[in-house]
Amino acid sequence: MKTTRIATLFAALFLLSFAAFGATSAKAKAAPSHGMKFRGSIVSVDEKAKTFEAKDAAGKTANFAWNDATKAPKSPLAAGQNVSIHYMEKGGKNVATVITVNPAQSAHAAKATTTTKKPATKS
Repeated sequence: MKTTRIATLFAALFLLSFAAFGATSAKAKAAPSHGMKFRGSIVSVDEKAKTFEAKDAAGKTANFAWNDATKAPKSPLAAGQNVSIHYMEKGGKNVATVITVNPAQSAHAAKATTTTKKPATKS
């Protein structure tokens, strides 16, 4: 009788340990991914819907939303601005957590970074 109680107790503990492990695994899978980054320029902005589209240097576009918790510049977002976006995926949407407007690169600075001088050769 005593061995039956001990066996039942161990079986119950064994099953509870699997149930607890399964519950923590489900929570881990349901957690939204944080810390994703995107860098590019704004293509369009919808202030009313609090959404915008941005395009990276490779031409890939992505849509983002922002909310009251988003750390963003005080001035409104505008097409053509260079931005860095930290975002997370939530409910199938890319929700921006931080939006940083990067200063536009001047034409002279852009030319300087793309033009390289060839070393002088002796004749």
